[in-house]
Amino acid sequence: FNRYLISKLFWILFLFIPILGLLLKLIYFRRDFYYPEHIFFALYQQGLFFLLSTLYNVVFDNQVIFVLVLILFAIHLILSMRNFYNQSWGKTLLKFGLVSFLGLIAFTLFFILALILVFVLM
Repeated sequence: FNRYLISKLFWILFLFIPILGLLLKLIYFRRDFYYPEHIFFALYQQGLFFLLSTLYNVVFDNQVIFVLVLILFAIHLILSMRNFYNQSWGKTLLKFGLVSFLGLIAFTLFFILALILVFVLM
């Protein structure tokens, strides 16, 4: 089960991108962006996260470096949100926290649904 789930983890994360795009669309509802633009932003961020995760797994295997990679990714995400959505630092930090919190809840629910599907399809 674990081996099968890990082999499908990439697809679970990839299929989560439209949900993350919808979350961004709901949080930035006053901004003049279409839904696909939010999806492209989420796809870019998810791609960077995949790249950093792959580099970490291939090159390093240290928990301290993993935490450093996560902190650098969070800083990059904040700067990207500030640049892409062109809002003040206060609004950007507030919305970053909101996206992180709601994204974690949404991902947890999505992951549980994916676990159920993997269990049924297995």
